[in-house]
Amino acid sequence: MHSNNHPIVSDGIVLTHNGRCDNHRELFDALRCDRVGEVDSEAVAALLAHGPQTFGFATPPELLELFRGVGAFAWLNVDEPDVLHLARASTRPLTIGRTRRGDLVYSSTPATLATAADLIGIRVEQVRSVPEGTYLRVESGEVVASTKFAVVTPSAPVPDDRPGRKAPAQAKRTAPVGASKRARRRRRRQARR
Repeated sequence: MHSNNHPIVSDGIVLTHNGRCDNHRELFDALRCDRVGEVDSEAVAALLAHGPQTFGFATPPELLELFRGVGAFAWLNVDEPDVLHLARASTRPLTIGRTRRGDLVYSSTPATLATAADLIGIRVEQVRSVPEGTYLRVESGEVVASTKFAVVTPSAPVPDDRPGRKAPAQAKRTAPVGASKRARRRRRRQARR
């Protein structure tokens, strides 16, 4: 898998993530599952796939409270193929709207949603921004559950946290599968020099 390719697939979870996962190493250590790719977002997919067995709680909002970083997420679970999951953690935007047919559509911002709608020739109505710390369960195009969850907002967001900015390359700081903790520490020290 190449760095920062989306969607991310992890044991039945297919996820896209607009943001940065600051605690991806800690999540992988706690979940005790192998990394397949090089992107930090893979930890979020692994959390949703393996978190219920590891941590003993199963709802997406409970699991997302373990996430540290900035982001908005959309994912599917192969066990529930007719359900779309959307969540907004911290900083990164998430916007939803409805087509005239009643389909739910989503994007980062109202502007990107409007641009996409114009490109494919549809009209989007009832556009609204999803608040931080909100999980939405969507079935048959309807939001059937909206649940708040606690988020930890980074105390000092990096300039790349602003929407539309390129995120820092996480792949350079990620150890390959099977690398020892000592090797990871050595690489981090070398990267700081």
